[in-house]
Amino acid sequence: MQRVYVSAFVPEDIVGPLRSVAAVGMWDGGGPAPREVMLQQVVDCVGLLSMLVDTIDTELLDTAPRLRVISQMSVGLDNVDLEACEVRGIRVYDDFAHHPTAVATTIDGLRRRDGGRRIVAVLEPRSNTMRLGHHRAGLTTALAGADRVWLYQPTGLGWNLGEIAGSLGGKAAVADDLPTLVAALTAELKSGDEVLIMSNRGFGGLHEKLLQALRAAPA
Repeated sequence: MQRVYVSAFVPEDIVGPLRSVAAVGMWDGGGPAPREVMLQQVVDCVGLLSMLVDTIDTELLDTAPRLRVISQMSVGLDNVDLEACEVRGIRVYDDFAHHPTAVATTIDGLRRRDGGRRIVAVLEPRSNTMRLGHHRAGLTTALAGADRVWLYQPTGLGWNLGEIAGSLGGKAAVADDLPTLVAALTAELKSGDEVLIMSNRGFGGLHEKLLQALRAAPA
């Protein structure tokens, strides 16, 4: 089974779904894992769930040649050397942002860092407050900084994401099942795109499904 490392303690209801598809190692010593522990633990990992204080740089990436997905349980990407990741064929697909303010901050940070590269934002309204529609009024403004937006309408969501997509104009679309979302993203993504997947849960394994689809797609 492929191995994933989590650099700080995460509650079981969050990390549990990950255990069904990977062997999970997790730092439980309090606070974030020390740098030397991180370097030891990621050697054979294909995935890393990191924290804002973890530095994801060339040294770490050279230590982990099998690493394919870096997910971050924080807002922002300032601690990740995105250029080094891209050289190795790695994309940072996941961010914990799930409140409009956090969504806007993450998109703005990516824009400031990468300038004119196209940002494709993919959002799952997974938190309880988001599912109830408490933050819907702020989502249009929060997502406006992205060049392309995909919204995932899960079963049981108490409101229609179509209203947010409509307010964003032609750059936004809604998908109500993961295969459709994966297929649409795979078809439209271009070299140089930055794909920012935002949820505070596992998003149905979208990250790995998209990676697999992109690897299998014709060049």
